[in-house]
Amino acid sequence: MLPVVALLLMTLSLKAQVVDAVLDKLAAKFSQGDYEWVLKKAEALMEDDKTKKDPEVYLWAAMCNLALYRSDDPKLKDTYRAGLRDALKYAAKAASKDQGDHTFMIAQKDFVNDLKKEGIALALIHVQENDMRKANHVYKQLLTFAPEDDNIRFAKAITDLKMNNVAEAEKLIAEALPRIEASYRDLSFRPDPVSSPILRDAVVYYIDHLAMNNLTDSARHAAFVGRIIFPLDEDIKFKAESLK
Repeated sequence: MLPVVALLLMTLSLKAQVVDAVLDKLAAKFSQGDYEWVLKKAEALMEDDKTKKDPEVYLWAAMCNLALYRSDDPKLKDTYRAGLRDALKYAAKAASKDQGDHTFMIAQKDFVNDLKKEGIALALIHVQENDMRKANHVYKQLLTFAPEDDNIRFAKAITDLKMNNVAEAEKLIAEALPRIEASYRDLSFRPDPVSSPILRDAVVYYIDHLAMNNLTDSARHAAFVGRIIFPLDEDIKFKAESLK
């Protein structure tokens, strides 16, 4: 069972009592580990006019797919080898259905972080395989249900650069980098343990990209920001000094 299930069951079941008694049964079945039953029921509820706009239905599907993807049962693991991708897809749909102040997805912080960790690992595999299209897609999904994460936003921008989607990359970097810099200037700031590890390689690539395109002033500024974020990194220090 997922380590975050106890909290999720409390937040989800409270909402379920208001929306539909059927959703209470999903919570009970999920707590028993009957993930396939819950997944099939959730997918059926997606076709029901009464529940198809409810983000909870899609979150149950996301939770089940992740649980089945992580299963120790070889048969289940093989059947749901695409479970992580489906979990990302359904979590993104849950976020898109969560209208207004987005309180439903905010309440699922623990599960979001859990899925975010798995999604980042998958994106990095695609990067290592030089499949930027797939990495970009994963980062895009992650931003759907973790829109506040500028580390992911910046990493996605780098995949956009590598695919020559320059306008999109520049837009994302213009949004993310000033906020990242401001955060790291705050002595009380604590980096996100899930997504901060992807930031260093993205910053290094961005500095090199700017320098190679003769955008020296921009490269110098990026290196300056890199030094703020990673003051002990010798590679970034060397790059910053070489651009003076």
